[in-house]
Amino acid sequence: EPGLYQVGILPQGQYQGVQKWVLITDIGIVAKKGKDGFLVWTSSFSTLDPVSGAVVKIISDKNQVIAQGTTDSKGIFETDKAAGDEKKGRPYMVTVQKGGDFSFLVLDNMMIDTSGLDVGGAVPSLQGYSAYVYGERDIYRPGETAEGVVIVRDSNLNTPAKMPVILRQMDARGRVARTIKEILNPAGMVSFSIDIPEFAPTGNNTIEVKVGDEVIGQYMFQVEEFIPDRIKVRIGTDEAAVAVGKELKYDVSSAYLFGPPASGLSVETLVDLVERPFLPEDYKGFVFTNPDRTFESKEVFRGQGTLDANGSTSFTASIPDGLRPPSSLQAQISARVQETGGRGVNATRRVNVDPYPYYIG
Repeated sequence: EPGLYQVGILPQGQYQGVQKWVLITDIGIVAKKGKDGFLVWTSSFSTLDPVSGAVVKIISDKNQVIAQGTTDSKGIFETDKAAGDEKKGRPYMVTVQKGGDFSFLVLDNMMIDTSGLDVGGAVPSLQGYSAYVYGERDIYRPGETAEGVVIVRDSNLNTPAKMPVILRQMDARGRVARTIKEILNPAGMVSFSIDIPEFAPTGNNTIEVKVGDEVIGQYMFQVEEFIPDRIKVRIGTDEAAVAVGKELKYDVSSAYLFGPPASGLSVETLVDLVERPFLPEDYKGFVFTNPDRTFESKEVFRGQGTLDANGSTSFTASIPDGLRPPSSLQAQISARVQETGGRGVNATRRVNVDPYPYYIG
C-alpha cells in the first residue's frame, strides 16, 4: 500500500544494523520556486495523468505551513505566498496527499543543479515582439553571401501588421559591419542577403533584429577560411571477427568526390585494441565480464603506403596472442589519406576480437 516505510536489516545476534526510508506512492512531484511565487506540478507515475484535487502543503524549516491549497484539473498548485519569513522560516518541504496516497519533496536535497546551464528563459521584449532568424547554414567563407529569413510574431504568436525592422550585422571584432532597414511583408517575414567581403575578419558574426531601439532576435554565424574535403576514404575488410594470434587483413580505398580514384596519394593507418564487453543478444541480463582482470588499450599495428591506380592499398595487422582481458576486445582501425597539399581525410572501422574460445556468464 502507499506510504512511507522504514526498512531495516539487523544481523542475528547483533545490535546494530542498517535502515532506509522507502516511499511507495503514485504521485510524482515537480516544484519550482521563483521570485514571486511557488509552483507545484503533480502527475501519476502509472498513467502520467495530472493528479487533480490533491492537497498541497509547503512546510518551512521550522515545521510551519507557509502555504497550502489543492491542485487544479492540470495537477498544478500555484501560490505567491510561499516566500516565508523570519517567524515561519523558509520553504523546506512540499507534501502532496490525495486519498490514501502521499508524497513529498525535500527541496534542498532534491534540487536539480543548474550551474552552467542557461535556465534564464526568453526575456520578453517591451515592444511585445519576438523575431525568429534562420540562415541557410551557420558557416561561410569570406566572399560568400549569407542568406536567410526573419519571422516576427507578437506575444500571442500572431502576425504583426506591416512595420519597419532593422537588421544590424556585428562582425567578429564587435563592430557594426552593416545596417539594413526592411518592411515586414503581410506574413510578418522579411528575407535578407548579406555579402561577406573577401577581407572580412574570421570569427563569430551576429545579425541583430531590432524594432525601434530594442533587439527582438538574433542569428549567429561564423566566417572561416575553410576548405571542404575533396576525397572520401573507406576501410574494407571481410573479417566480422578475428581471434587472438591471427591476422587482420583490410584495405584502404579512396576516391575524389567528383568520381575518379585518388591514385598516388599516401596513406597512414594504425590499429588499436580496446576493451569491449561481450553482450550476446540471446543472453540479455547476463554478465560475461571478469572484474578481477584489467586491460589497457594498446596499439598493435602502424603502417604507411600509397594508393594504387585503383585508389586502393592493403594492410595486414597481427593480433597478439596471450591476451587475458576482462571480456572481449575490439580492433579499432583508422586510416588517413593525404590530399595533395597536405590535408588529410580520416576513416575508421571496428572489428570484434575474441580472446577466448568461449565466455562464461
